Amino acid sequence: MNLPRFYLPTLTPHSSLELSEGESHHLARVLRMQRGSEVEVFNGKGCRGVATVIDVHKNATVVKTAELESVSLKRATRITLATSLPKGDRQKWLLEKLTELGVDRVIPLETERGVAQPTDNALERLERVALEACKQSRNEWLLQIDAPVEWSELDRVLKPNTLKLIAHPYPVSKGMGTTENSGQESGKNESLSPLPVVVGMRALQQWVTQVLPHEIVVAIGPEGGFTDDEVEYALQHEWLPWILTHNILRVETAVMMSAILTIDYVTHP
Repeated sequence: MNLPRFYLPTLTPHSSLELSEGESHHLARVLRMQRGSEVEVFNGKGCRGVATVIDVHKNATVVKTAELESVSLKRATRITLATSLPKGDRQKWLLEKLTELGVDRVIPLETERGVAQPTDNALERLERVALEACKQSRNEWLLQIDAPVEWSELDRVLKPNTLKLIAHPYPVSKGMGTTENSGQESGKNESLSPLPVVVGMRALQQWVTQVLPHEIVVAIGPEGGFTDDEVEYALQHEWLPWILTHNILRVETAVMMSAILTIDYVTHP
């Protein structure tokens, strides 16, 4: 039997703990639970357990925890999506689905062609969306949503030895950005250093070594894609190109496809 789930960021066994106002309201007013009811509590960091409601209030319900259980990560490789955010409700849908899939971290990107720069209020809303999706999907690990980062500063917030993939729909060559716009009339094509064209799952087979890295980061650009300068910057900083498909995808489609392929690969290498 699945008990109703409630989020307690600070979770200790055999303790009387107070739910947040939002969680208390959900328990008391939406579910109309009473004293003595059993619920499941989790901290979003792999710890969960059963608790008993001992005091019901719409703003500050108290529960008493029993023994707690630690849940290990299902995979050793963390997956981060660094992405420009789409407009409007597509942001909510995106964060909801990434939580359901089990992505570990999302970094909103600020890029030259970006159309939706998240405010503090917007980030708070997205965090609430991720929490509700975490509860609904019974995911034990809460999606980490970072503050927005400029494309040129992204490497600064990544750990060393992270595998870095940039999703870009065109073949690229070191030194000239995308080969489509390489100015071949000037004869500069002689200096190009073409990189392998890898599509779909083959990119991970091409770029991932025999030992899976601790973290894989996939960068996805905005509507209109990364600019040539941004692609060139990526290649200069050891980002590896990944053509997800030969079709041009919307932001949320590209994010979902890269997440699914990466999770499948690191789960079943």
